[in-house]
Amino acid sequence: MQPTEKPFPNKKWDKQVWDQIKNIKKTEMIVFMAKDDRGVWKHLKTIGAVYVYHTNKYKPPFDMLTIHYHPGDTFTKGSLTDHLDHVCWTVDDLIRFKIIKKH
Repeated sequence: MQPTEKPFPNKKWDKQVWDQIKNIKKTEMIVFMAKDDRGVWKHLKTIGAVYVYHTNKYKPPFDMLTIHYHPGDTFTKGSLTDHLDHVCWTVDDLIRFKIIKKH
């Protein structure tokens, strides 16, 4: 079976932006997902410490996004970039959510 290609782009964050987002906590990401007013991602359910989001924008397996929550936890670099790519947030979105300051 061949790997499925992701239907969303892999972003390259410039250093100034990355320095501001690299320590996003998982609790903050959950809050930012709730603030995302584009209507793309919907909180589907919470199972224990796992927050599950769904979108109709992508076909399976890319229609689901999970955040495994533990207080104070941050993402690994790869996990954070995957999550940000998956939700398709731009620098403008990060500014609008007050995740970063204008650069």
